[in-house]
Amino acid sequence: MVQETHPTMRKTPGTGLEPARSIITILGGSAVAAQLCKRKRMQIWRWTQPKSAGGTDGLVPQKHHTIILAYARNHRLPITAESFLPIEGRGRSRRR
Repeated sequence: MVQETHPTMRKTPGTGLEPARSIITILGGSAVAAQLCKRKRMQIWRWTQPKSAGGTDGLVPQKHHTIILAYARNHRLPITAESFLPIEGRGRSRRR
């Protein structure tokens, strides 16, 4: 069972960084994410890796957000725009 919130940037051996790991898991795995985003599985895996290792620090590149959100909506998956934000950025208004 996938939890809806995870501490950002936490890495458990073999799992990857958040929120990318959760989004990939909810989509059905890296093969589904790769096909959906028209990328190779290695590129999807890099989303879950730290920048020091050539990854994106757990962030899904913004150019893929729209297609992932549309797929999630059509398949009734629990992914929203907020799902792409690091935990510390969730639930806060940007207006001050």
